[in-house]
Amino acid sequence: MNLPLPRPEWPSPTEIVPACLPRPSDVAFPGTREPDDWLDALASDQLFVWPDFLPASTVDALRDEVYALRDAARLEQARIGRAGERHRDRSTRGDWIHWLDGSSPARQAFMARLDEIRLQVRRSLIPGLFETESHFALYPPGHPLRLGRGRLPGR
Repeated sequence: MNLPLPRPEWPSPTEIVPACLPRPSDVAFPGTREPDDWLDALASDQLFVWPDFLPASTVDALRDEVYALRDAARLEQARIGRAGERHRDRSTRGDWIHWLDGSSPARQAFMARLDEIRLQVRRSLIPGLFETESHFALYPPGHPLRLGRGRLPGR
């Protein structure tokens, strides 16, 4: 019998954790606290602002990194569109980005924190949430964030 090979979207045994186990968030990230009912708020509003998501020292390190990338000309102008239609349009997106790759302790901490959240969301709301991706975004003066067609429904 020929079975399909496991693909990256298949869960690994370490991701299948019963919801009754204690959440590691507060232990892994001292100085942070998981807000009550954040999953319910996310499910109903599709948006949630999480105060103190990361320790201030990690936030400071990430800020320093994005400015160091800017100073070294390692940020790329953000693009819009999908696949072959991607292009730069400063009137729509004036930000400069750099995809996160875990190449520093601060980036690793952020990505680990985000993965904790992904696992909780996957267990409770979106079973198919198998990965996340993140990037720095630096918005120069006069180029604020503008929501496009990719924004959340109803927003």
